[in-house]
Amino acid sequence: MNEEIESLFVNTYIQKQFRERLIFELKDVSSKSPKRSYKAFAKFSHTVEDYLIPHIIAISDSKITEQEILSFVKNMVKEKNCYYMDEFDGAEMLLNDAIEKAFNYLGASIIVYKKVFAIIKEETSIGAPCKYILVNR
Repeated sequence: MNEEIESLFVNTYIQKQFRERLIFELKDVSSKSPKRSYKAFAKFSHTVEDYLIPHIIAISDSKITEQEILSFVKNMVKEKNCYYMDEFDGAEMLLNDAIEKAFNYLGASIIVYKKVFAIIKEETSIGAPCKYILVNR
C-alpha cells in the first residue's frame, strides 16, 4: 500500500469533513489479517457520492464499459502506470490492467492516476455497479 498516493486521492477527491477519518481507516491494519479496515471501502460500496466533491464527478454511470472509460481518459494519460486499490491491498499497475481488475472484482475498487483523475467502481450487489470518473480540474 502506498500511503502517499492514498492520501493524495483522499485530499483531492473526498469532501473535507471526511478526509481525516478515511485516511485513518485506509491505514488501519490493526486486525490480525492483512486486510485493511473494511470501513474505508464500505464507504465506496453504495454511497460513494456522499463522500465525493460534487464538481469533480465527470461521469457517474452503471452501464459504462471498460473501453468507454479508456476512451474518456486517453487524452489525460501520459504514462501507462496508475495506482489500484481495494480493501485488500494497493499496487501500481498498468491502467488497462487496473481497469480490467476493477471490472472483474466484486468489491469496491479505486484507480488513481496521479492528481489528474480517479475511477471508482462500487461494490457489485444487484445489477451493474456504478462507476465514477473523477476529474481534478
